[in-house]
Amino acid sequence: MKTSFKDMSRDDCESRDITVLAKISDYGRSRVIFNCPFCTNKVTAYMWSLCGGGKRCDCGAIFGSGGTGYRLKEKLKAPKEQS
Repeated sequence: MKTSFKDMSRDDCESRDITVLAKISDYGRSRVIFNCPFCTNKVTAYMWSLCGGGKRCDCGAIFGSGGTGYRLKEKLKAPKEQS
């Protein structure tokens, strides 16, 4: 389930800080590399992307310029009853 910045105030949205592994400074192509704090995937994000609409991980988490990621908590589905 994809998370949006509108979801941040919901009770079922969790937030976790990111730890930057590397910063790459190229003129117009500055980016950061970090592991998603929810699924541990490696994420490479352009700085302009983080400062704009945010960067999304494959797991649905979204990251902004504040160094925090947000993701809706996964809801477990009840098993279907056999008839």
